[in-house]
Amino acid sequence: MIRTIRILFYILILTVMCSVMYCSLGPTHAGGAGAGNPATLAMIADGVDTTISRDTIPVTLPICDSSCMRIDVNGVFVLVQYASFPVPDDFDSIPEPLYYDSSAGEMILDGPFLFDVLRGTSAPDIHFHLPNGIYEYIKLHIAHDSGTSVNDFNELMKGYQILISGKFTYEDTLRNINIFILSDTTVQFHALDNGVAVFNTNFVKLIVGLNEQEWLDSISIKGPIKKGDVFFDSEGNLTLLDDPSGQGPDAKLCMRMRSRIYGSGVFRHSHTIR
Repeated sequence: MIRTIRILFYILILTVMCSVMYCSLGPTHAGGAGAGNPATLAMIADGVDTTISRDTIPVTLPICDSSCMRIDVNGVFVLVQYASFPVPDDFDSIPEPLYYDSSAGEMILDGPFLFDVLRGTSAPDIHFHLPNGIYEYIKLHIAHDSGTSVNDFNELMKGYQILISGKFTYEDTLRNINIFILSDTTVQFHALDNGVAVFNTNFVKLIVGLNEQEWLDSISIKGPIKKGDVFFDSEGNLTLLDDPSGQGPDAKLCMRMRSRIYGSGVFRHSHTIR
């Protein structure tokens, strides 16, 4: 009787040990329901006051070109095809809708997403779960895609990936400005210090913060207007259109702005829902 009890006790111990080993060694790169940490993703201009709601209050950000011409920016949109994250060193599984890309060795969050940079929102809303870990960067694939889902944004974006809209005064006349910028690249935004730490939090808001004061650094829009290189339309407004060739005054301005925009970005996070 005692021998039988001992045998049953050992079997119980072995069963528990096997269960623990299975949980700790469980699936690694397979997509799964996995708990993870609930997260959202936003792209926000750092000059925006994130302590107030963006839904009802108009957002305007003043920026100046190198000629000290002020532009009151009232719209910034960035079209992203997908986001990717490094795989943490220790994790149990990759929770859906993330999936593992073996060629890049990264976790992918499929889009497309249209980021409203002034309001810190996106279409569609981005909600997912992220495994525990320290994330040193995020990559955003900001490029053209011929998929039909991207066409939902064409009325606004007109086939471009970045749109900056605003108003400025030239020769005592208030004018509209729209800058349409092309992009076909994956941009890596690095975190400051030791990275973005995500560990057993109730909610984490991941943010790509853009410093709008750098967008026109060493770039003059007023200069090409005065030289006649760029032109107002019949209503006295200015539209700058990027070109795949990179040639022409519009494309050269857009190319330089695109570089400044990407260079102004930092990956960070907030544990507070706005």
